[in-house]
Amino acid sequence: MRVLLVHNFYRDAGGEDTVFVNERRMLSEHGHEVEVFTRSSAEVRGPLARARAGLGLIFSFSTRRRLRKHIRAFRPDVVHVHNFFPLLTPSVFYACGDEGVPVVFTLHNYRILCPTSTLYFAGAEELRSLSGSTFWAINKPVYRSSRLATLALCLMIEFHKRVGTWKHRVTRFVALTETAREVFAAAGLPSDRIAVKGNHSPFSLEHSSAPIIRRPRALYVGRLSEEKGIDCLLHAWKDLEIDLDLVGDGPMMNVAQASKSKRIRIHGRLPPADVRRLMGEASTLILPSICHEMFPMVLLEAFSARLPVVASRIGASRSLIENGVTGML
Repeated sequence: MRVLLVHNFYRDAGGEDTVFVNERRMLSEHGHEVEVFTRSSAEVRGPLARARAGLGLIFSFSTRRRLRKHIRAFRPDVVHVHNFFPLLTPSVFYACGDEGVPVVFTLHNYRILCPTSTLYFAGAEELRSLSGSTFWAINKPVYRSSRLATLALCLMIEFHKRVGTWKHRVTRFVALTETAREVFAAAGLPSDRIAVKGNHSPFSLEHSSAPIIRRPRALYVGRLSEEKGIDCLLHAWKDLEIDLDLVGDGPMMNVAQASKSKRIRIHGRLPPADVRRLMGEASTLILPSICHEMFPMVLLEAFSARLPVVASRIGASRSLIENGVTGML
């Protein structure tokens, strides 16, 4: 099969970027002919570039032309879109329609429904956009702490909701969990065109040279930010007699540093090999997110390492963790 993968890389590499790379490798290893059509948010440098990106957020005619040209040259059997935001824009779906090629869209987050993308804002679950307008967000502002940027994002969501882009321009959606499928269907996406396919990880402890020596330690791997539940995690650890390894960086690094104790080791960002080593040593992974995670790669990697997960009962965790078997909710 000839597959064209479409993806907008983030400025700071995240789980969606990892999934894109993993799936490209997996398809190629299984004999499929794969090409990519990509851009990166790292291209957006300076106020002028940010303004240009914001103004073009709703639709990019240049992207539509370039993708059509790429499709005609490669002649794919299917186009698989992972992320179009912010530079590629939903114009990629119109280019596929122009050329008569089916298009699959993996729903890595809730951005086509809500400007928060995680259904979380200001310390609480935020579901207003699922049943109404997104314009409540402009005065908050939820995207990059900018009212103008939030307005541009809301206009993009509302425009494509009203013109029927998701109903008429996508052949098949891929939700990462059954929980996510239910949310998207309830918000108006055609439920008969939403399939459920989880992420995958090429890692397993069988392929690791590090010895597996479990210790009574807990492990957190991820962004140090409010929506990831870092406050909750650090507060809980004041009363727990177990060591904790914190791996990652983010806006709450100072808070984490202030809570550092003999029980908490803060590693910052680590290479994948070091993370795997810690997963081989820990007794549990902690996933305290208070936002709607879609399919955290760290949870998948923990399962690959045969590491049980203690997680918040929200978002993907409800679908992915068998309570009392593969972890605890």
